[in-house]
Amino acid sequence: MGAISVIAKTTLGSTGSTELPPWWLMPLVVVLVLIGVRIGEGLTPRVTTAQAKRLAMALAALGGASALVRGLLTL
Repeated sequence: MGAISVIAKTTLGSTGSTELPPWWLMPLVVVLVLIGVRIGEGLTPRVTTAQAKRLAMALAALGGASALVRGLLTL
């Protein structure tokens, strides 16, 4: 679930904070992942693989564009 990534970023100082996330955050992430899996299982009969790939690529592109814009605005 990325726990090693969170610990590494926190200990190396790349988060801007020396504190770990609140204790309740990890169980919440696990619950949200399980909810996402359930939603995905429910959508499987209705969504083709090609549609799912297109949606994944669109979401990734939007996330990348958002990060790029945010980075440019904070220069």
